[in-house]
This record gives sequence, structure tokens and C-alpha cells, in this order.
Amino acid sequence: MLYAVVYTSLTVLYLLSVFMPAQPLSYASGTLAVAALLISSLRARGLYFYTGLVFLIVGVVLFLYNGLPPVQFLVQFQSMLGLLGLFMVLPSINWLIYIGRFDKTVKQLFQKKVSRWDQLYGRGTAASQLLGNFLNIATIPLLAKALRASLNGLSEPQIHPFLSRCLLRSYALALTWSPMEVMVSKSIDITGAKFLVIFPIMLGLTVIVVFVDVKLSSFRYRTIAYLPKFELQESDAKNTN
Repeated sequence: MLYAVVYTSLTVLYLLSVFMPAQPLSYASGTLAVAALLISSLRARGLYFYTGLVFLIVGVVLFLYNGLPPVQFLVQFQSMLGLLGLFMVLPSINWLIYIGRFDKTVKQLFQKKVSRWDQLYGRGTAASQLLGNFLNIATIPLLAKALRASLNGLSEPQIHPFLSRCLLRSYALALTWSPMEVMVSKSIDITGAKFLVIFPIMLGLTVIVVFVDVKLSSFRYRTIAYLPKFELQESDAKNTN
């Protein structure tokens, strides 16, 4: 309950500070950000904890090195609160997906006229590339749920590597050329490069990497027979009889 209150209040304060810029709102959201950081550190474990700790230490060192007033420390969290707001609205995006029955459409895409693993892998890769530009990180849970229904011939230890290679690799590649990705737009602003110049290069490299990855998948899963869902159901029915 405490986490929900703190993070919801933090997101609301950040949005208010964006639409109604005021120093007190920035300081208030910064104070809540510090509180959220302390609360999260109590339950964070492993890689998440140590990665966050390293970033925090580096940030504090840079803050002290630049000789900023101590009160300005609270304002330094503003640049990342927009990302937190994005994660807060992801459940709403998923809700719209299920209301619009997009998940069923994607599931049919993965099951119709697919006879080999490399075909399924290629469709999952293409869907992750396309939807990643519009749904952002909400693409992963949507496609993972739809794709899992088609992984009938794989055992549970094989399903997770398949999903991570098919979806996460493709989504990460989509972030390198998408104009809506913060990393891309920020890099263009800093370097002064023209997006229309680098776009064909990045997209071309992405196409090459995706093509090679899909071809490698045909060798990786060539020893595993692909069994469509309806065939699997018929096989189970015969075994039962």
C-alpha cells in the first residue's frame, strides 16, 4: 500500500510540475523521489540493487563535483520521472489492448499458415519491430502472451530463450532507429545530426541483423518438430482414446 501511495503521488506531482511549472512542485516531487528510492532499496535484490547503487553513487559524485547547491539535488530526479510515469500507465495500455481484442488478432497471426519454427520466429520478430514503435515496452507482455500459445513443441526451459531471442532482441533493435525513442532523439539533439541521414543506415543495419537472426533460428530449432495447436489437440485426443 505504501508503494502505491508514494509512486502514484510522485507521478501526479511530476505531471503537475510539467503542466504547471513551479519550484515548490519540483522540490516536492524530488522529495518524494528520494523517499521512493529509499523504500525501493529495502526490497531490491541482486542486479537491480547493485546497478541502481552504482548509478546513484556516480550521480552524487557528479553533483558534488559540479558544486551545485544541496537543495538542487532534489531537482535532479526530474529527468527520469517521465519514464516512471510511462511505466505507471502501461497497465492502462494493456487494458486497451484487451478491450480492442488486439491480443486475439496477434495470436491468430502467429498461428495461421505457420509450419516451421523460423516462420514463427520471423513473425514474432517483425511484430516486435512494428509494435515496439507504437506501444513501447507494452509490446513485450502482449507478444509474449500471444506467442506462448504457439510454442507447443518446446519444453518450458526452451520457451524462455525463444521468447527472449525473438522479442527482446527485435525490440532492442527497434529502439536504435525509432524516432520516438528518447535515446535516438536525445542523441540527434546532442550531435546535431540529421535523422533523415542516419535513418537509412540504422534501418539497413537492423534489417541485416534481423535477417541473419531469423536464418540462424532455422538452424537452432531444426531438430525440433513444429506442431500447430490444432494438431497438438488432435494428437492429445487420440492418445486419450
